[in-house]
Amino acid sequence: MAKILNHPRVYAFLHIPVQSASDSVLMDMKREYCVADFKQVVDFLKEKVPGITIATDIICGFPGETDEDFQETMKLVDQYRFPSLFINQFYPRPGTPAAKMHQVPAAVKKQRTKDLSQLFHSYNPYDHKIIFYQYKKKVKSFYDGFVKVLVMQDPGANDSNHFDLSIIH
Repeated sequence: MAKILNHPRVYAFLHIPVQSASDSVLMDMKREYCVADFKQVVDFLKEKVPGITIATDIICGFPGETDEDFQETMKLVDQYRFPSLFINQFYPRPGTPAAKMHQVPAAVKKQRTKDLSQLFHSYNPYDHKIIFYQYKKKVKSFYDGFVKVLVMQDPGANDSNHFDLSIIH
């Protein structure tokens, strides 16, 4: 996998759903992995594929999720600062085992979703790929401002510090 993701014609992006950072919640979800497995895969890929973008999913309020379980998820997101994070509130589908379990109150699910969203928006996951360019633009008068400039590494360059500059207006 790492060899493919390091190929210059492949964008190093992988979606690895964790869904919760609580092993007990993952067991209740009938997942066949634990948080340590997830971290091992992510750490390996980050080591072997520099600059990889890893996306994940989080389900807030799965039946039985405690405040401590949710805090473990918050810690995981804070630790890895995923640049792409899909946050969903658990919704019980009729006829599923989870629908018959004791449900987390809707207000709690909503607050957890809000807290996780605020954490996600508190960091800039692409800071290592963005610089700021100050510019002036004349529209009846001058305005000072900043434009984020995405700096993409040239995949054909031998020097790992070689970049192509693309200005986004």
